[in-house]
Amino acid sequence: MVDAQLRMYNTYLDPGTDTDEYVDVYRLTKGFTKTKATWSTSDGTTAWTTPGGDYDSTWKAGFNGFTNDPEWETWDVTSEVNQTARRCCSPPRARTR
Repeated sequence: MVDAQLRMYNTYLDPGTDTDEYVDVYRLTKGFTKTKATWSTSDGTTAWTTPGGDYDSTWKAGFNGFTNDPEWETWDVTSEVNQTARRCCSPPRARTR
């Protein structure tokens, strides 16, 4: 993977002068059901270990450039997407005896 980005559209800040806040993106460590997950559960019934989701705190992509003007914000998640692809999707290896 050459480039992977997560993008979010920011419409405004509340309050409008609070421009020094970070928004961080972390890799989840537990699967979830996208149509049923909530802040408290991963699938509508199974509780997250920590409310908000179970995540790896050792990897994150942070952003601190918010303004009070509507704009797209971007997080570079290339390294994590590549690591995830290697963990889950690497081709089988031949075994030798």
